[in-house]
Amino acid sequence: MLHGTARDRLGRVPSLEAAVFEVPAAMLGAGQEIILVADPGTGGGESFVTPVILVRPPHTVIDLTIENYIAYSRVFVTVEQS
Repeated sequence: MLHGTARDRLGRVPSLEAAVFEVPAAMLGAGQEIILVADPGTGGGESFVTPVILVRPPHTVIDLTIENYIAYSRVFVTVEQS
């Protein structure tokens, strides 16, 4: 995850598996904008980089799907209202 000038790892997900990560509020900073980077980490290959995502209260859900062919990967963002 890129936020401001920092880059932090949220976690790892093995192939063919799914995971849920919560972004700590301390990572958001004042702008509450993030960029997610999915790095295959295996022998190079290209990364999938999302557009800027504005995290809104009370609960922003980001569904990031990484495909074997990276160009087919996608991100979907929704804000859940309480």
